[in-house]
Amino acid sequence: MNSSTCSWGLGWLQGSGVFPEYYWQAGSERVAIRPAEVPPETGLTTANFRPAHATGPYVSPTTGTNHIRLNDGSIVTFRWYRFVDQPALRHLALSEAERTELQHRVELIHSLWTQGHEYIPAPRFGKLAQLDRVLPVTPPAGLGIGYVPVVTRQE
Repeated sequence: MNSSTCSWGLGWLQGSGVFPEYYWQAGSERVAIRPAEVPPETGLTTANFRPAHATGPYVSPTTGTNHIRLNDGSIVTFRWYRFVDQPALRHLALSEAERTELQHRVELIHSLWTQGHEYIPAPRFGKLAQLDRVLPVTPPAGLGIGYVPVVTRQE
């Protein structure tokens, strides 16, 4: 992939471009398998999973937004949200007690986790992604602890 573009894609080595439904863990790799190869005791081939519940389309806010220009020239629009109020969590239908507990935990992490310490183990294989130098953003006054920036548009 050309690193000077802002696009990505998948290259199929073989097959029709359809993602396999079942995989088998073989050492550190996942290998696609046919439904007939799935061990019957897993019950996976007869399991039914409820589809996600859609609550309607998300409409990006037009007020209180911030903008940054990335290295590729595109402009990212973002807005600060209290962690539990961000769009990605709205569909969870959390109770008020669950929302309060989640927000409290996020505020503890923001208060106690400092730079220079390892809180999550480094990956055992592969490489971490590189961030565009302008992506780490500084929160406005009063929106540090318990708030997160959420991208609403890239153009």
